[in-house]
Amino acid sequence: MKPSLDVLREEMRKKDREIIRLLNERSRISVQIGQVKGQTGLEIYNPAQEARVFRYLQELNGGPLSGRQMSAIFREIISASRDLQKPMNIAYLGPEASFSHLAARLHFGASSSFFPQQGIARVFDEVEKGAVEWGVVPVENSLEGSVNVTLDRLVLTPLKIQAEMYLRISQCLISSARSMKGIKNVYSHPQGLAQCQAWLRSHLPNAVPGEMESTAAAVQMVRGKKTAAAIGSSLAATTYGLNILAEGIEDNPSNTTRFLVIGQFEDTGIVSSSQGWIMICIPITDKTHKDALQTIERSAHAADAVELRMDLIPDGDLPGLIAAARRASKRVKIIVTCRRPEEALLPEPADLPSRREGVSEVTKINLLKQAVELGADFVDIELACGDKAIRQLLSFIRRQKSATQMIVSWHDISKTPSLKELKSIFEACVKVGADIVKIVPYARKMEDNLKVLSLIDHAIAHDQKIIAMCMGELGQISRMMAPIWGSYLGFAVLRGGKKSAPGQLTVRTMKDFQYLLRRNRRSVQPWLLPPGASNFVLLGHPVRHSLSPLMHNKALEAMQIDGHYSAFCVNDLAAAIEGLRGMNIRGASVTIPFKTTVMEYLDEIDEDAAALGAVNTIVNDRGRLAGYNTDWLGLVRALEDRMDIAGKTIVIIGAGGTARAAVYGIKKQGGNPIIVNRTLDKARTLETIFDCPFYPLSSIGKIRAHALINTTSVGMYPQIHQSPVPAPVLVNYELVMDVIYNPWMTRLLRDAEARGVKTIPGLEMF
Repeated sequence: MKPSLDVLREEMRKKDREIIRLLNERSRISVQIGQVKGQTGLEIYNPAQEARVFRYLQELNGGPLSGRQMSAIFREIISASRDLQKPMNIAYLGPEASFSHLAARLHFGASSSFFPQQGIARVFDEVEKGAVEWGVVPVENSLEGSVNVTLDRLVLTPLKIQAEMYLRISQCLISSARSMKGIKNVYSHPQGLAQCQAWLRSHLPNAVPGEMESTAAAVQMVRGKKTAAAIGSSLAATTYGLNILAEGIEDNPSNTTRFLVIGQFEDTGIVSSSQGWIMICIPITDKTHKDALQTIERSAHAADAVELRMDLIPDGDLPGLIAAARRASKRVKIIVTCRRPEEALLPEPADLPSRREGVSEVTKINLLKQAVELGADFVDIELACGDKAIRQLLSFIRRQKSATQMIVSWHDISKTPSLKELKSIFEACVKVGADIVKIVPYARKMEDNLKVLSLIDHAIAHDQKIIAMCMGELGQISRMMAPIWGSYLGFAVLRGGKKSAPGQLTVRTMKDFQYLLRRNRRSVQPWLLPPGASNFVLLGHPVRHSLSPLMHNKALEAMQIDGHYSAFCVNDLAAAIEGLRGMNIRGASVTIPFKTTVMEYLDEIDEDAAALGAVNTIVNDRGRLAGYNTDWLGLVRALEDRMDIAGKTIVIIGAGGTARAAVYGIKKQGGNPIIVNRTLDKARTLETIFDCPFYPLSSIGKIRAHALINTTSVGMYPQIHQSPVPAPVLVNYELVMDVIYNPWMTRLLRDAEARGVKTIPGLEMF
């Protein structure tokens, strides 16, 4: 017996009481954190820390709340916590209910105080003179381009960019009226009118457009006017108490504006609402102390940190080098490292700088202690030094009451171990007291980069700072992606500078990539797995022409799911599956040639997939992978929309995995499949498994049936002028289906339509 409504409501009230109690407990801890920040001079608003919190929450979330819903809830909890620590005052480009206001609200939460300004310059002015702590300004739009006023002011201002966010510009038709029937005038900012002109021509062809200084001003102006409407945001309708007559009326649904958060707080990188913070470190590896001083001068202005590789600077004087770095820049972070040759697992490549000779373990530890005394921000010690040496250094740092943080590092310049081994190494570094764990293996194949990204996710889930990337040419992609994914920093060299590890990129390359990523976020994303979202992938080889990312991302957007679908061309299936387990990848599509071989790597196989001997869908439930086959289901549903399959005879061209799925699904629904294939051996295999007749392709003209299904690749892009069967034989069928979806209308389907035969394109299977 199901519980009554009253019982369920009482259960919910109990949960509400518990939630309120826990929220207040959390708030008391938050107040204590604010007090500690105040005593130590730390800023209350820390976008890097908040980004880590959101990623941690995504890792914990088990549903049914979506990632987007959970983030929205905790955004307001964090906003209220900030307000308890210190009220937040934010200036934005007004008026009230503008898209800048909406962006500020979405980023800072409703508990903050927002102050509209009449222009972008006024936003900068208010923050610079300290009237408000933070400002939110637009910097570029995907349709209109850069906001020059913002860019010009950024060159001159002493303010720093603290964070960035992307807001999809969704326009609404807003009015005091309850329907569009009597609307005679439509008002908005000129850009708002331009962005919705096709919709206006279609739905309000006789309405007269009127330009206003902003969308919010237009909404204010139409209050009380039953024959007038405005184009603006949903926030504007709510703010001014008007009706939304239509939503999403913009002609281009990809219209997006990038906003910046500006403030006086000096941090080491930029935080995006969907990506981690970015810090670049330049290793100093010169052969002489004099050259190192010159490199430090250049590096301190080009990067956020410098690493003094004392083992590679034979005559390097540590006090002099640290003093030079401090003189060059007060904000630059200093890492001191001294590696002994035997700490490497294999001899280092010939292109690396020579090491300082005669560095004993005692000398090394003493040098790192000296770095602590000199106020270095970080000291780096290898895990291979052993527990005793590492704990000795940690104890020294604590006795000195130093702010120096200890990096415990591990390198393998020959290979990348399994993700399981990498996690064990990570745990060993944490166990000895590392403030920051550094793990850098060598990439022998592209899939090795996935293991490192998985390890970063693992570290963040355990609230542990980590530096992780792959060495080598194949590992360069991880050097670009790891800092964005959440690695504490990335390493790069000045143009013409000496590398401290194989595969290091130049600072210019790293910064160009970061700028490209922020500027063209949508175009970069087909191969990027954005951290914090629910990620889905396609595993196959090749995948270059696949339309799956386009279709699935549109579907995720339409369903309002905070997720992303990417295509991966896989060379090593075992490594790809290992990456799938460890990363925040919720599921995968599997295509040729892995539908059968992938089964041995999965924890569970669905009954349909087992019967078909193929998997096309993987669901990742917290590291446990279950395989399913939905090929037959999509095909059968598309067929059933046009005919009752039971009792019908259906010819299937092909004998591969899709043909197998078609035969299985048709028999499951009571149909009578007939297999037609050029190669008889494959057709006989399906006959044996499913007990159905088969014929050679040359006999296709003699067969009459209710439907014909092509499951081969004949006619797929780029061979779009080919068809698996002669056009005249198509009159023998009532319905023709092609599983190919690129192109939408294949030669086979065009030939069938020309003869009056009903058709089903491949996209209808999705």
